[in-house]
Formats: sequence, C-alpha cells, structure tokens
Amino acid sequence: MDNSVKNLAEWSKAVRERDGRCLDCGAAFGLVAHHVQPKSTHPELKLDLSNGKTLCAICHLQHHKNHPVSNAGPRLSRGRIARLKAEIKMLRAENAKLSPLAIEVASLRIQCAEYENAYNSMMAL
Repeated sequence: MDNSVKNLAEWSKAVRERDGRCLDCGAAFGLVAHHVQPKSTHPELKLDLSNGKTLCAICHLQHHKNHPVSNAGPRLSRGRIARLKAEIKMLRAENAKLSPLAIEVASLRIQCAEYENAYNSMMAL
C-alpha cells in the first residue's frame, strides 16, 4: 500500500492529479478517482495509488453499470433532480448569456444523476 496518502480524499486527489484526464475517453472535466479493485472486496488496496484510475463521471457510471459492486453510492433526491432541471430551463431561457456547451454540460449532469439514481435503485434490490 502507498503510505503517502492518509485518507480517501487525499487518495482521490492524488489519482486525479497523476492522470489529469479520463483514461477511458480523454475528457478533462468531471473527473473522479476510481478503484480498479473495489474497496468492498480489496480493502487493503483502498489507499494504494496503483489501484486508482481517473475516469470522467460518465465513464465511471458506465463502468459501474457493466461491473456492479454491492455498495452503491449516495442517491440524489428527486428534489435535487427537479432543481437541476429547473436550472437547465432557466439556462436555456438565458441562452444569450451562456454557450450551448455550458447548457449541454448541465443537461448531461441531470442525465447522469437520473442514471445514477436508477442504478442505485437497481443495486438496492
């Protein structure tokens, strides 16, 4: 185990800084640190930097869809999703002030949140 990090927050930051981009698609935003060997089955590797891989949020969700683990993450409330949708509606109304890319990124955030909730519900069964 790599002893240079003391907790998961430090581990995540170190993995993301090391890789700098999603190692699956090359995206440079929305990055998360992913455990190659799951913490639930390999707790001894949870702070090992060599067991980390940087993914964007979309690739991370896709990975867990294809390789489910038993400990699903936190669920976003329906209220939070509703607020995000209202935010998108407002952004679209103010389209002149924002680039189409900013609106598309915000829309993808909502899609990811809905997908994550559906995945977490499925894993809870």
